[in-house]
Amino acid sequence: MYWFYLPLIAALMWAVGNHMDKFLISRYFKDGGSPKAMVMVQVLLDVLVLPVIYFFNPDIFSLPFAHIFILIALGCFCYLPILLYLFAIQQDEASVVIPLFQTIPVFLYILGYLILGEQLTGRQTLASALIILGAFLVSIDIFERKFRTKTKVLLFMLIASLCWAIRGVIFKNVLIQNQFWPVIFWEILGFCLGGLILLATVPSFRQQLGQLFRDHSWRIITINIINELMNTGAGFIVAFAYLLAPITLVAVMGSFQPMFVFLIGIIITLFIPKFGKETLLTHHLVQKFIAIGIMIFGSYLLNS
Repeated sequence: MYWFYLPLIAALMWAVGNHMDKFLISRYFKDGGSPKAMVMVQVLLDVLVLPVIYFFNPDIFSLPFAHIFILIALGCFCYLPILLYLFAIQQDEASVVIPLFQTIPVFLYILGYLILGEQLTGRQTLASALIILGAFLVSIDIFERKFRTKTKVLLFMLIASLCWAIRGVIFKNVLIQNQFWPVIFWEILGFCLGGLILLATVPSFRQQLGQLFRDHSWRIITINIINELMNTGAGFIVAFAYLLAPITLVAVMGSFQPMFVFLIGIIITLFIPKFGKETLLTHHLVQKFIAIGIMIFGSYLLNS
């Protein structure tokens, strides 16, 4: 049962990375196209990861060609949810954005129902409803007794969660049939190839990346390297956990990420506010705590 701790560790690493993303966007990227530059930096760093994986496991061609093609396509597909997430966190606090990822298990069950003909039990339906309720609760503003839904943030994150659910199902189906590191290698290669295509075909990606290196080169690169190492490491941990436990169980353990984000946000705001600030008004804290609690409970019901 040691797999139990792997997604928790990954969730904590990703929670720290979420706040680093928010710091980078708030401090250095203030225009609408800024997340494009952040993604391109991630591509440059992943290019360095590829030869390391090949050095330790050169048997990358052990996979069937069809699986290699699927993994490369998945790597390219990852740009959509990553950009949507970055655009969302550009507009709101990390403790508001990240809990919306808890809709991923719901989408996994919906996909299972639509594609595989799996049936949802009453308990699973109730759990899914609780997660959706928590997602709605965390995505509304309560101000002077008026409710305002953060529609754009909610929409971005729901689409991103659906994309990650699709990727997770396909990735695990390929992973369980092959060796771990060759699978990781080809998906990262697909991500890098997708980045090169974007750089070559979309001028705004080149412009944002060039502006990034001109204005904030070393500081941004250093922070991004640390952030990317954590994100990549967490991704490896979760991918390995997929081999040891059902994908939905791994997902529910990762549901503690919003709570980690919430607690880290409070610590940062109180002790190192230069790194970032989150709203600490009592009613906002209570709202987030209740919403996150509902979603975690829903995730537990969904997979218990």
